[in-house]
Amino acid sequence: MEVETESDTQVLFVGGLRPDITAEELLDAFKGVPLLASSVVTLPHGGPCIGHAYVTVAFEHAQQASRVEQVGGNHVCVFPVDIKAWVAEDGGAGGGAGAGGAAAAAAGVGGGVGGGVGGGVGAVGAEGPAAQQAAEAPTPPGPAGAAGGAAASSDAAQMAAAAAAAAVPQQQPQQQQLQQQLQQQQLQQQQQLQQQLQQQQLQQQQLQQLQQLQQQQQQQQQVVAAAPPPQQPLPAPVTSMQTAPAVFGSNAALMAPSQAQPPPATAAAAAAAVPVVAAAAAAAGPDLPVVSPSNVYLQQALDMLRAEIAAGGGRVGYNGKRLAVVLNECTNKHRLVAQPTEGPGPAGGPAFQCVLHLASGGRVLVEGTGGGASKKDAKHAASEACLNGLLQSGMVPVADVVASLRTVNAAAMAMPALIAPAPVAPAAPGAVTPLPLAPPPAPQGAVVVASAAPAPGFAPGFAPGFAPGFAPAPGFAPGFVAPAPGLPGPAVAPQVACVHVPPAAAVPGAPATPAMVTTQVLTRLGLYPMAMATMNAVHTCGTEAGRHKTPLMVMAEYASKRRLTLDWRETGSGSNLGPFSFTGTLTDGNGAVVATATGPELSVKQEAKHAAAAALMEALLSGGCAVAADFLPGAK
Repeated sequence: MEVETESDTQVLFVGGLRPDITAEELLDAFKGVPLLASSVVTLPHGGPCIGHAYVTVAFEHAQQASRVEQVGGNHVCVFPVDIKAWVAEDGGAGGGAGAGGAAAAAAGVGGGVGGGVGGGVGAVGAEGPAAQQAAEAPTPPGPAGAAGGAAASSDAAQMAAAAAAAAVPQQQPQQQQLQQQLQQQQLQQQQQLQQQLQQQQLQQQQLQQLQQLQQQQQQQQQVVAAAPPPQQPLPAPVTSMQTAPAVFGSNAALMAPSQAQPPPATAAAAAAAVPVVAAAAAAAGPDLPVVSPSNVYLQQALDMLRAEIAAGGGRVGYNGKRLAVVLNECTNKHRLVAQPTEGPGPAGGPAFQCVLHLASGGRVLVEGTGGGASKKDAKHAASEACLNGLLQSGMVPVADVVASLRTVNAAAMAMPALIAPAPVAPAAPGAVTPLPLAPPPAPQGAVVVASAAPAPGFAPGFAPGFAPGFAPAPGFAPGFVAPAPGLPGPAVAPQVACVHVPPAAAVPGAPATPAMVTTQVLTRLGLYPMAMATMNAVHTCGTEAGRHKTPLMVMAEYASKRRLTLDWRETGSGSNLGPFSFTGTLTDGNGAVVATATGPELSVKQEAKHAAAAALMEALLSGGCAVAADFLPGAK
C-alpha cells in the first residue's frame, strides 16, 4: 500500500469550538468525510480546548470537509492551511532519513503524534490508513541512517509546532473580524426594530387622539341636537316687582349681547314700579322669594305664581321651595353640570362672591354671579342669576318654574261626580279611544238644573255626587248641565264646585301610612287634582286597607274589575341614575286603547310610577271614562 504524499493531503483549520469539546464530537461532525487524522488543540496538562482543531483529509475531500458548519452545537469556520510552512525544506543528515523525517513531521501535524504548543496538543483518534502506513513503513538500516532520521524527525516536529503556533495568531484576527461584523449587523437590526416600534407607537397615539376628538365632536353634536330650540326672550315685566336688597348678580346665556340684559328703559320702568308693587305684594299674602331687580325674567315667573295664588281662592299656594333647589331640578332635567367658584368679594362690595357656571358637554351655557354676607348667600344669589339666565335663553319654560314653586291644597279641591257614565257602544277592534284633556265646556245657552233624585244604579246610603259617609256642603245640590236644543251635551255630569274632604287620617290619632305620604307628595306637584281628591277619599273610606292603598294599587284594582290590561312602559332617560318616567296604558280585550297617560320625570323610580298611575287616573276622570266611585273600595 502506497503512502500518501504531502501533495495528496490537505490540512484544514476548524475554529470556533467550545472549551469542553471532545474528539468524539469532532469526529461525529465530520462523519461524512473520510478523515486521515484529527487533533484538538488544548492547554497543557489536560486543560480545555483553546477554541480550534485541525483535521487532515485527502485533497479530493477538502471541499466537502470545508462545508461543515457546526461542531458540538457551535457554528465553526473551516478553511485550509498551508502545510508547507510546517515541514522543513531540507531533510537534515541523510537523504532517506530526511525523507522519513518529513513524512513523520507531516503525519505528526495532521494526526498529532507527539506534543503541540508546550506539550498541550494531544493526538486524538482516527488516524487514516495513509498515516498508519507512513508510521509503519520500515526505515533504512544502518546506524547512521537511523540517527539521521531521528534527528530530522525531531527537527521537523519542532518546526511543525512553531508553524502551528504562528498560524493560530494569524487566524484569530479574521475570526474576530467576522464576529465584529456579526455583532454590528445584529446591532443594526435591533436599532431598525426599535425605530419601527417607535413609529408604530406614534401612529397608535395619533389614532387614539383622532378617535377622542371624534367622540368629543359627536357628544357635542348630540348635546346640541338634544337641547331645545331657543325661544324668543320673554318681555321684561314692568309691574308686580318686590323690593330687594342689593345683590351683585349677573347672567349670560346663549343670547345676543343686546339681549343679555334688559334695555335701560325697561330697567327704569321696573325701578319706578317698585314702590307700587311692594304694597301689592304685601296684599297678596304669600311670602315669595325676594330676588334682585336685575333678574327680570325670574321676577316675571314669580309674578305669574303670585297671580295664580291671588285667583286660586286659597287652593293654590307657595310650597316654600328655595330657588337654588329649583335650579338643581332644572339642571338634573336638562343634564347640566353646575361648576361653582367661590372667593372673597370685590372691594367695597359683599364679603363673599360666587360664580356659577352651567355647562353641557364641556361648553358653558349659562353663567351667574352673586354675592352676599356669607358663602351660602352668595351661592343662592348666583343660583338665582343662573335660573334667570335659563329663563332668558328659553331652555327652561316659565311654566316649569311656576309649577316647581306651586302647591295645591287637596282639601279645597273639587270632588269629582259619582254619577256613572252613560253606556257607550264598544269600539271597533284596534281603534283608539281619544280622551279629552278636560271636561267638555258648557255650550252657549245651557241652563243648570238642580236634581235631588239619585242617579240610576247608585248604591243606597250614598249621597248623590259625594263620597260615602259625607254630607254635601250647606246649600249645595248636585247638578248637571242641560244642553241647549240641538246641541250635544256631556256624557256625564261635570265635577261639583266644592266639597269638604276630611284629612287623610280618618281615625283620630292614627299615624299617616306610606301610601298617604306618597299621595301628599303627589298632591304638592299640583298636576292631578281630581286624582288626588279621589285618593284622599280612598284613604278616608273608613277601612284599614284603604289607608294603605297607593295610586298604583288603585289603578291595578280598577283594571282588574273591568277586565282591562294595564301596561307600564318606562319612557325616561333610560339610565339607572334617572330621571325616571313611565307611561301607563289601559287596553280592552280587543286590544283597543281605553286610556293612556305619561307621568312626570322624577328622581326616584317608584315615585315616578306612582305619578304615572295618578296621571292615568286623572285622564280617566277628566275624560269621562270613570268617576270617583269606580276607584273606591267596594266598587264593582
